[in-house]
Amino acid sequence: MKNLILVASFASLWLLGGCANKVEHAYVDLYKTCYQKEYQLSIGDIRSDGTNELDISSNDVRDALLQALRDSNCFELSSSGSGYGAGYSTDLLYTSRIIKEKFDKNIVTSEEKTFLIVETVITMQNFNETKTYRGKSQFEMKNTKILGIGNETQVNYSDKIRSIQTAVRSAVKEAAEDLRTSRRTAPRGTGF
Repeated sequence: MKNLILVASFASLWLLGGCANKVEHAYVDLYKTCYQKEYQLSIGDIRSDGTNELDISSNDVRDALLQALRDSNCFELSSSGSGYGAGYSTDLLYTSRIIKEKFDKNIVTSEEKTFLIVETVITMQNFNETKTYRGKSQFEMKNTKILGIGNETQVNYSDKIRSIQTAVRSAVKEAAEDLRTSRRTAPRGTGF
């Protein structure tokens, strides 16, 4: 009898609680993308484009950018961009959205998917050129409800930070790879 009560208790908790899980972020490996620092960089404006549903602060984005630049080992940070040669002035624009999808799996259960989407645009400018690099992060959370009962999907601070980091790291990786390729293919005397 005790076993039956125990099984019934677990079953009712499972029914009432539903099921929630998160799909992991893709890790963007930047570790030592460059063997040495090759580009001088100053960080300028970091701001949202106006769509900021995750309520991300520009300080959190700045921290993610600084860490990504350090991890890549390609960029030497300076207090102000020279605007000449290999020195770049850098701005970052970001957007964050939350998209929710809900659908019935069967007559008893429904599933809700919540997507945290962060997109970044890094603009690097010097005297010779302006380059733009994009990064994106899409983090998926699933929540199953049984008979409409279950927990709501919760977005916590660490989910936001991981989303920011992934988007920023993607853009920095694209920038580092493009600049290294440009340097290898540029004719001598062009400032690269």
